[in-house]
Amino acid sequence: MNNVIVTKQNVKTGDKVIKGKDWRWDSQGGNSKFGVTNVIEDHNWVSVRWENGQQNIYRIGAEGCFDLYFYTKELTPSLINRIGHLL
Repeated sequence: MNNVIVTKQNVKTGDKVIKGKDWRWDSQGGNSKFGVTNVIEDHNWVSVRWENGQQNIYRIGAEGCFDLYFYTKELTPSLINRIGHLL
């Protein structure tokens, strides 16, 4: 299964995400397997709370970069409806 990039067009609050192709934030999130989006800061940034409790904001189009992929190991019907055509 291909990784699906989180963008301003497909992100929703509560989505599970993992570190993506443009990740440059070193160890933010620690060894967390995934994080959960909780606040869409603006059209190009989203706030994520990682499993270990850390929280920060990440690019979903800012500076032409995408820091996150959807965590697709546990697909939900809602996520499949939004990104299914990309899988």
